[in-house]
Amino acid sequence: MELRIRLPLPPFTLSPNDRSHFRVKQGATKALREEAKLEAMASAYRSKQKSPMDHAVVLIIRQCATIRTMDPDNLIAQLKAAFDGFTDAGIWVDDRQLLFLPPVQFKNAKDPHTDIWVRPISPQEAVHLRSRFFPNVPTDRPVQEKFQF
Repeated sequence: MELRIRLPLPPFTLSPNDRSHFRVKQGATKALREEAKLEAMASAYRSKQKSPMDHAVVLIIRQCATIRTMDPDNLIAQLKAAFDGFTDAGIWVDDRQLLFLPPVQFKNAKDPHTDIWVRPISPQEAVHLRSRFFPNVPTDRPVQEKFQF
């Protein structure tokens, strides 16, 4: 079961490179988070999702009116409010266990929007994917509770 959540292009004020006033950014964040929550709930209902995902793979497809593209890391950061909205909608338990594929971007002058595809994976699949690309990096080490200085 995979979900396709369609959102409008996020405003530039949510980009990490933008230097808008915090109140302007706050309003845009709240609006995107709420819209993402509603769209995610509708998508989960259409696909008959019963429970939140523990681990998931996320693919972002950005279709904009111009040929201009964004840095992939900035695009993911610009959509942080949308991912928080998905958490509010109950799509996944927590957004810490997401595995992001490189975003795809292309021109669509008639209908600019963002499609976010989400597919659940098992914890074993997540570890396998990480270890496949980074075989020498341990993925099963426990997280330290406190930092020691």
